[in-house]
Amino acid sequence: MTLARAHRAIATTWVLLAAPAPAPSPSGSTSTHSATSSGPSAAGARCTITASYSDRYHDYDVYVHSNQPDETVTVIDAAGRTATWHTDSSGYADVYFHAPAAAAGETITVHVVGASCHGTL
Repeated sequence: MTLARAHRAIATTWVLLAAPAPAPSPSGSTSTHSATSSGPSAAGARCTITASYSDRYHDYDVYVHSNQPDETVTVIDAAGRTATWHTDSSGYADVYFHAPAAAAGETITVHVVGASCHGTL
């Protein structure tokens, strides 16, 4: 991980903890947002997602909010691209998803333990 990426991760985590909804995109970024809840789960696991494209980093930030702290998050799209990250102690994660800006509107699925969320980039 580069130092710049680490700084971004720290800044993003702080922002997510301060306000669950992502902040408006900075100037020069194109954003697409989508949030859905997971279906029923035997373990009561649930999640919601929001995605935003960053022109600066040429990737999507997939913001995940779940009731599953300190767990692995996996994002998958229809093209087979995947990315993983971990939720923090509050159940939040910002997964850096490498897909082109042209992928806006494509369906993604997020898995966190027993929860699955579906939305779009």
